[in-house]
Amino acid sequence: MLEYKQDLFGEKTPEIRRLIEDLVDRAGDVVSNTFIPLVLFDRYETMKHLEQMKKDINELERLI
Repeated sequence: MLEYKQDLFGEKTPEIRRLIEDLVDRAGDVVSNTFIPLVLFDRYETMKHLEQMKKDINELERLI
């Protein structure tokens, strides 16, 4: 799915990859909940995803 250089971050690479994949998945859920009219907009779920994305981004910044 995501291409990355294996030794770019050494031992932290798998954790960084996991965080990025989680962010991509959550972003997809947020877009689905917000912009697709056939899906009921669930504000609570969207806010939970956004909060977790914020935490994941902070963790990525710390690791990088």
